[in-house]
Amino acid sequence: MKDEVIVMASRVSLMNGQTKHFPMMDLRCEENAASLHSVERLANWLLPCGYALFASGRSYHLIGTELVSELELSKFLIHSLYAGDLIDRKYVAHHLERGFCTLRISPSGQFGSPVWIRQ
Repeated sequence: MKDEVIVMASRVSLMNGQTKHFPMMDLRCEENAASLHSVERLANWLLPCGYALFASGRSYHLIGTELVSELELSKFLIHSLYAGDLIDRKYVAHHLERGFCTLRISPSGQFGSPVWIRQ
């Protein structure tokens, strides 16, 4: 459908009844070689256990590859604020308030669907 948006949520319900999260981050920078280098350094610092990096057509998005608790997700979001201008502070504030993260994975306007870059 034309007006539908598909969003990936961080929250995962496990078979044992626990709830965990994939850490997610929306970044504020243009897609280019210089930004990509900075984003990769940031990703290695924020998510040393592994990550997937996506380009949305406007900027970059990170998804951690290891599940974390809600407390660990909050700490991840707070810790990300030390990264300066690369981090979308509104994204962090909004998702700290909600207790889980989301990232759009459907096409948006002139931009296509986010494209996987590296893991």
